[in-house]
Amino acid sequence: MQKTWTNRNVDLALLSGAIERFFKDKGYITKKLDSEESARIIFNMPRTPKGLKDRMRVDITGNTNDFTVDVVASELTLESIRLGLFTKFIGGGYIALKNIRLKEELEKMENEFWAFTEEKVFSLSESAKNL
Repeated sequence: MQKTWTNRNVDLALLSGAIERFFKDKGYITKKLDSEESARIIFNMPRTPKGLKDRMRVDITGNTNDFTVDVVASELTLESIRLGLFTKFIGGGYIALKNIRLKEELEKMENEFWAFTEEKVFSLSESAKNL
């Protein structure tokens, strides 16, 4: 899921640092990758669940006045859920149920993340230095 903000003048370095702290405070292991045009925060659960082929991440792209925050987490479980449902007659139902619970957990975390991010963007409005 992604959200875009315009005309906020937010210091994206401060925002990405706050987002990284959000995940660390929740017990996730994070790694931050910065470039000139974007920031990416890759995060893993303390015990990364089996079935996730890709890493969960947050991408922040754009500039101080027009930026997008994109979270990739709960949608990573969809393939495993489908596989579990497809193979439920030979024991895949357990896999599907496990991944459905994981998806629910990740969706809850995403809801908390978006509430945090909305508040942080509001508080960081006009934080970028005018050059």
